[in-house]
Amino acid sequence: QLDRSPYKDFHIQVNTFNNELLLTGQISSNTLRQQLTAYVKNISDVETIYNYTTIDRATTTLTRMEDMWIATKISSQLMTAEAINAAEIKVVTENHVVYFMGIVTPQQGKIAIDIAEHTQGVNRVVDLFSYIVKLRKKTTL
Repeated sequence: QLDRSPYKDFHIQVNTFNNELLLTGQISSNTLRQQLTAYVKNISDVETIYNYTTIDRATTTLTRMEDMWIATKISSQLMTAEAINAAEIKVVTENHVVYFMGIVTPQQGKIAIDIAEHTQGVNRVVDLFSYIVKLRKKTTL
């Protein structure tokens, strides 16, 4: 019979975007955290893994509801921002920390981060964006 006690206070979110995988949430030990990372490394097409899980008790239902509300507020503001294509940005909120994934220009990333930093309830913003850098052609006179 499986000993479930190590998983009692376990809360993990798994999010993917553009072949990148983000793990957030709470786990009961560093050993389980390492096992989780090793497990997801076997998923095909995953190029990058970000493990932002913490060794802690699982968040409460109230905290998770607040996180959903924060993510909704930020996503709504991104949809109305002129210089941003909100479909290119993934917003993940865990324990009042906002994680951004997506492919954006530096200016778009700055706008998104500014929106999140000025959203009530956000404690921290983690930038996991992949940035598009446009190269200019050299012109000769």
